Amino acid sequence: MVREALARGWRVMPLVRNLEARRAALGARWPGAEPVAGDVMAPGLGLADGDRRHLAAVSLSIDCFGRFAFGLDDAQARVNVDGAVATVRVVATLPGLRAHGHVGGYRVADGTEGDGAYERSKREAVRQVAAQAEALGVPLTQLHPATVLGDSRTGETSQTTGLGDTFRRLWERRLPARVGGRDTWVPVVFADDFARLALAALEDRAGRDETTAHWILDEATPRLPELLETLARVAGVDAPTRSVPVGLVRALPARWTGVEKETLGFLDARTYPTESARALREAHGIATPDLSAGLSRWASHLVATGFSAEPAARGRFVGGTFVGELGAPGDRLLLHGLPLEHGSWAPLVDALGRGAWAPDLPGLGRSGGAGRDLDGAWLEEILDGLGLEAATIVAHSLACAPALELAATRPERVRALILLSPFFLQRRAGALGRCPALAGPALKRMSSERLGAALFRRPDVRVVARTRAALARRGVAREAARRLAQASRMDERARLRALLERVSREWGPVTLVVGEHDPLEVAGKAESIAGAGHAPQVDAPEAVAAVVRAAVV
Repeated sequence: MVREALARGWRVMPLVRNLEARRAALGARWPGAEPVAGDVMAPGLGLADGDRRHLAAVSLSIDCFGRFAFGLDDAQARVNVDGAVATVRVVATLPGLRAHGHVGGYRVADGTEGDGAYERSKREAVRQVAAQAEALGVPLTQLHPATVLGDSRTGETSQTTGLGDTFRRLWERRLPARVGGRDTWVPVVFADDFARLALAALEDRAGRDETTAHWILDEATPRLPELLETLARVAGVDAPTRSVPVGLVRALPARWTGVEKETLGFLDARTYPTESARALREAHGIATPDLSAGLSRWASHLVATGFSAEPAARGRFVGGTFVGELGAPGDRLLLHGLPLEHGSWAPLVDALGRGAWAPDLPGLGRSGGAGRDLDGAWLEEILDGLGLEAATIVAHSLACAPALELAATRPERVRALILLSPFFLQRRAGALGRCPALAGPALKRMSSERLGAALFRRPDVRVVARTRAALARRGVAREAARRLAQASRMDERARLRALLERVSREWGPVTLVVGEHDPLEVAGKAESIAGAGHAPQVDAPEAVAAVVRAAVV
C-alpha cells in the first residue's frame, strides 16, 4: 500500500511500531515516506503530540493492520476490533480528512458470526467501524479483499496463512485430497492490485457523500480444483484428484486431517457483489493482473524463500523445475549432482564473487518433475525459460549428462563447459547405491553428521543443512536413489564417455575437474583439486573458482 501510494506521488505517513529500530530498513524499502511512531494497541494509537500535529495535513487515511492467524482466542484477536475503532476516533480529529478506508474481508460483511476468533473479530470490526464513522462524521469506505496473494509482478509476500499453507502441502506432496466440491470457490486478489484499487476507492470516496463498500477480488479466479491444478503445474507436482466433503472434515479431529477448522468456512460456492470494484477499475484505468503469471510468481516466491523462512532467497519455477537465483546470475548456469540441491553452489558462488542460475534437478531439491528425463532437452527448456540464448555451464556429477547432451545437440547455446566429477568417468556407486529400495530410506534417515561425512571431505554447514532439508521432502530421497541407480548402468556410462569424446572433438575443449580423493577411473586429462573428494566445489571452492575463471576466459 505504501509503495503504491508513493508511486502515485502522494505524501505518505505510515504508522509504524518500534520505529527507531526499523527506521533505516524502512527508509530503504519506502524511499520518500515519512513514518510516524505509533501502535494501534496503545491509547490514541500511541501518537506523540508532535506527531499528531504532523498528521494534521492528512486528507486520506486507511487502516491496513490486522492480526491474521487461525487458532487465536478472542482476547488475542481483539486488536482487530479495538485498533480499527481507535483509528477511526483518531482520524476523526484530522481537520482535512476527506476519506478513511477500513480493510475488512470478502466474507465478513454478511452479518453472520464466523467460525473462529479471527473471523469474528473482523466481522465485529466492520460493524463497529461503520457505527463509529457515522457517529463521528468520518467519510468511510469499507474495503473487502478476497484471499490476498503476493505482488503480481514479483510474487513477493510474507503471508503464508490460508492458501499459502495449502500450496505448501501440495508442493510437499502432502495433500492427498482437496476439501470441498467442484464448485468450491476461494477467490484471490494480488496485493499490488488490491492496493491500487483501495487507493482509488479512497479518492472516489473523497468526492461522495455516502459511505461506500467494495468487494475486491479477481473474478477470473478458477474454482478450487482448477486453482490447485494450476499451482500443481507450476510446481511440477500432482494435484489431488480426490475430494472430501467440508462437513466430514469439520467432524473429524484437526490432528487427523491437518486442516484448521476455521478455514472451512471459506470453502463454499458463494459469489460476491463486485460491481463497484469493476466501476473503480474502469474509472481509474486499473487493469486486472495476469492471473496465471501472478500465481506462478507467488508460488515461486514462496518456495524460494522456504515459505518465508529465508526472506532474502530468490528463484523461479521453469516448467516445474525450480531455478535458484544466486546473486546477479547473468548467463552462468550451475547444475548440482546427487543428492544435493541448488544451495550447494553457495561456496563456489562466494569464491567466484559472481552470481549464477542454479536449477534443482527434476524431482530433487525444490523441483517437481520426478521421473522426468534428465537430458539436453530439459536443459534447453531451462535456458529458454530464463531467456538465455547461451550460457556458461558448470555441471557436477549426474548433471554432467544433460550439460554434455546440450553441447552435442545445440553447441551454439554453450559458451563454456566445466564438468566437475563426471560420474561416468569415475567409480560406480557401491551395491547399496545401486539398490533404490535401500538407498532411498537410508538417505532420508541419515543424520546431518553422517550425511556431511558421506558426501564431503570438508563439509560446509550451510550445504549439509540444506541437503538434509531437501531430502526430508516427500519423494526426494527416493528420486535421488532412483537416479543414482540409473547412473550406475554400464551402458549409460559408456554412452556418455563416447559423447564426451565427440563433444571434445566437434565442439571444443571441455574442462574436467576432479577431487584428489575421487580420481578418474579412466585415463584422461583433468584438473585435480587437492584435498577434495567427489564434491570439490564444496570441499575446495577457491581452487575450483580459479579453474572456472581460467576456463571462461
